[in-house]
Amino acid sequence: MAQHPEKLKWKAAHPHGLSASQFGMALGFCGRVSDYVHYLRNIVGTDQEFKGNACTAHGIHMEPKARALYELLTGCRVHDGGFFVTSDRILGCSPDGQIYHCVEEQPIEQQGRLSTWSPERRRHSCSDGFSVNDGGTIKEVQLPSSACSVSVPFKTKWRPRSPLSLIYGPISHSTSDGRSSLTESGASTRKTLSAQWEHPSHHRVRLLEIKSPFRSLYKSTKPGCDAFGIPAHYMCQIQGQLAIADCEECDFFVYLDHPLCQVEAWRVRRSRAFWAWAEPNLRSVSSWVKDGPPDWLNRSFAFTDFDFRTIEVLPLVFPFDITARAALKDLRCFAFFTRFTNPFESLERRREARGNDGTQVQSQDWCVAYSGSNWADITEYERIAVVAQTPAVRILFASTETDGDETESLETEVELRCRFSSWRRALQEEGVFEGSATAVFWNEWRRTPTVVRDPFVKVTLRVPRDWDTGHVGARCRLPSVRLSKADALDARYDTAFIQLHQRLFFASLLDDDGADLCVREMAATSPTTVKPLLYGTPPSVGVISDSRLRWQGE
Repeated sequence: MAQHPEKLKWKAAHPHGLSASQFGMALGFCGRVSDYVHYLRNIVGTDQEFKGNACTAHGIHMEPKARALYELLTGCRVHDGGFFVTSDRILGCSPDGQIYHCVEEQPIEQQGRLSTWSPERRRHSCSDGFSVNDGGTIKEVQLPSSACSVSVPFKTKWRPRSPLSLIYGPISHSTSDGRSSLTESGASTRKTLSAQWEHPSHHRVRLLEIKSPFRSLYKSTKPGCDAFGIPAHYMCQIQGQLAIADCEECDFFVYLDHPLCQVEAWRVRRSRAFWAWAEPNLRSVSSWVKDGPPDWLNRSFAFTDFDFRTIEVLPLVFPFDITARAALKDLRCFAFFTRFTNPFESLERRREARGNDGTQVQSQDWCVAYSGSNWADITEYERIAVVAQTPAVRILFASTETDGDETESLETEVELRCRFSSWRRALQEEGVFEGSATAVFWNEWRRTPTVVRDPFVKVTLRVPRDWDTGHVGARCRLPSVRLSKADALDARYDTAFIQLHQRLFFASLLDDDGADLCVREMAATSPTTVKPLLYGTPPSVGVISDSRLRWQGE
């Protein structure tokens, strides 16, 4: 992982300090404790110091893309991880990200139907880490300081996502030829955030740790993996970060892009018992590095064992092959995940139960193509599984790198389809709807009583070259509108940058087969006597409300 700038300053001032990425080695999970003390005392700072290799370089290169996939699958915006140290500045950590979530958010294993957990509330809890005060200025929500940790002011490890990027969105406006020009600066609409986010007591922080292995996912069969399939030295890193940053949960997200595109993730909860065991041992190692090892420290020395099985760990993303669009269910390799109901299998059972009974399709939207049910009626595990199977995830995250140069990605554009309401909602969420070509079209479209109420539109996605931006460029071909016979049917386009944590939008994008399936099913279940719904008032902006309407097929 790339070194955090504040971490470099800290290491220069405290060369005997230990960072969370070193905890596993200092505790003896990657070799002998005495050997590591010798390495820190006598090798670091010389030509023999480890400077990285192909595997570490690959992990650094893939971290922004992995973070983007995490945002898309979970619908949570990731903020900079920052840098934390203990009050005596002996131990430190720099997580890969922080996710703000509401204190009232239920644990993931209890998150079921959205009737008991508002989708809007979850979106704000995951995405909004900033607030607007009474004077209209912008401030970042800060965590309260704890007695055991100090948050060091930081400079971001990746391209900064300013608070302005949340309060203000990019401009999307029409050009003279009916298209939209796209810019990443400025704003046309201010997004007013909930007042609850002005007070840190209303939110918590979840940490994110990302790994991008070189050849395969982490498996229970690999040496050094604990009972959950997580390498033991990474579990030490996670628990150290939770203790030093004073957080209760960390998402351990693993993204493999080569030779196949695969993903898995765990939600790890803080173990105070682990820290009670690890902290004094780590401080001993730090003192041995600073003052020299005791005479009795030799290669036979090892700290007492800790039972990792006492740590509470839950699945987050069940192992999935994005390239093959198939769940990974090997009982030996992924033994931990087999203890839980696999969401990919439960979705398949929903599809089978639905069968060809078209009566269940009338109130459904795009989600029926993947789950046999709508978004509101499935669990959070199933929602993640639905998104993992969508064309947008496969197109954006399946490897597009050339055989000759793995560092150079091919910039490609891919055309998909979605309901117009999904595109309109995405622009409203970004704060760029007003004044856009889409808004102009929407005002004209509402005055046309005989057209399809919510037609499919073509959306072209551009695979990013720079994943640090946290967004994807999208271009929508709007339907033609003819208010009178004399009107010409000119093509009209709109463009916008869509943040990757807008998972409902990306999940609603269908390929041609999926869109055709939805059209056929809707047409088959819509009685011929039903008249098209008129545009007396625009549909609600709510995430779920539109999907409960009965659409007239194209």
